[in-house]
Amino acid sequence: NESQFDLHKMMKLLTMDVFGQVALLSNFGCCRDLKPIPVLESFEFLSSDFIYRVSSGILDPTNLFYSLPTKGNRERARHDRVLRDFVENIVSERRQEIENGANEVDLMTHLLESIESAEAITDTLFTLLFAGYATTAVSLAYTLYLIFTHEHVLTKCREEIEHQAKATSLEYPYLEAVVTESLRLYPPAISTTRNLEKDLEIVGVLVPKDTYLYIPIWFIHRSPKVFADPLKFNPERWLNNDDTNAKA
Repeated sequence: NESQFDLHKMMKLLTMDVFGQVALLSNFGCCRDLKPIPVLESFEFLSSDFIYRVSSGILDPTNLFYSLPTKGNRERARHDRVLRDFVENIVSERRQEIENGANEVDLMTHLLESIESAEAITDTLFTLLFAGYATTAVSLAYTLYLIFTHEHVLTKCREEIEHQAKATSLEYPYLEAVVTESLRLYPPAISTTRNLEKDLEIVGVLVPKDTYLYIPIWFIHRSPKVFADPLKFNPERWLNNDDTNAKA
């Protein structure tokens, strides 16, 4: 039919629920209520604020100094405190539950066992959330978009899931190939950089130590020098072992 909905928004809700359950043993209920928890507003602000500061650093160097008494810094500090208080409260509650004999084993349990500082635990959870939230949500959205716009892929995914579910198997090779192909076409990080700590030889070219490398992931994934028919969504290329679809 002609109805439409924001798939990316839905995947954000799903990602937040999964993170809450896996990392914090908390049910945020985002998917149930079809709306984000209030604290997510602060997280979205901090994510957007970080991207803005990094991209505009040259044009406005003051963005790189969080201690300056600017309106933007005060707003950032407010949202940071909201999110930090939220995570710290959950950490405190979880620590109390463990001390009272709770035996659920999750990420939080391992963090509490290996890290004494509550602040360090909060910072670790912040890192995981900021690194995984946006990238996971956008990757899920693109993967589902590709599945829904390629009917034969949708059919194969359904057949594999139904078959493996009856066999109580946790292996889904075709579904994994679909996700891998989606990440190839739409990588959540379109580029990255590295600073060489030692000399490196790349296809016969010696790149000296301390060279700053820019790696264009998006263009590598879509290069005909690397993949045959690179713009085609073809999950089968990852199921072949004869290198007929992938050149490198």
